[in-house]
Amino acid sequence: ISQNIESRKNEARNHFFKMLDFHNQTVNEINISHIDTEKEYRSEGRRAFVIFKIQIKRLLELIKKLNEEEVWNLDNIQRLDIAYIVFYYGLDTTWTPFIEDKLKIYPNHNVIINKILEKIKENPKLKLGRTNQTSLSAYFRNMYNAIKLVDDNKYLKTSEKKDLIKIYRAQLSNPELYVLFFNLMSRFGKKWKERKYVTTYSFIKNIPKGYCDGYEPNDYFPMTYEDDEQ
Repeated sequence: ISQNIESRKNEARNHFFKMLDFHNQTVNEINISHIDTEKEYRSEGRRAFVIFKIQIKRLLELIKKLNEEEVWNLDNIQRLDIAYIVFYYGLDTTWTPFIEDKLKIYPNHNVIINKILEKIKENPKLKLGRTNQTSLSAYFRNMYNAIKLVDDNKYLKTSEKKDLIKIYRAQLSNPELYVLFFNLMSRFGKKWKERKYVTTYSFIKNIPKGYCDGYEPNDYFPMTYEDDEQ
């Protein structure tokens, strides 16, 4: 029985590390241009997440400003959700029906989309409505499934599960954690929250204080963060 249990544990570990390898491979294959078209260089691997971070930050600022000017009365989470949907799926004139369907939960979603699109068009040199789902869909799907694989395993002890997921957490740069946080806070994070993966495994504990542009992770995912340990 003991040998069988250890064999099942090793099987889970091997599968997990294969998924971790896939994570790093996926990151290394990301190659994107800057959202500012005047900057001609491309960013590869983890450096690409710096560009993702810039785009999310700009979208958050834009939607916050429009929310105040147009009196949409959107709260912090609603603004974040809209910003992340635009960041992830993109927004341009050929793509509006798709985005309209995604944002139909908001009563004045057509007005919101048109205003955001109008502002994006004012600066054609800044690709603020660029889609990023091609780069990030497999990245986040693999991440979620790797954690689920470990969490669901009935042979691994809680301490062993935490040790494995700690290894995964150690792979993530600060810009990756930034993008992950906004992914979790948007509608994409529903399953993560339901299963309590973030807090159970302190998965975002390395995010620095004040790093998420007005959103403090500890307000939404209470845990001991790295900055609190210093």
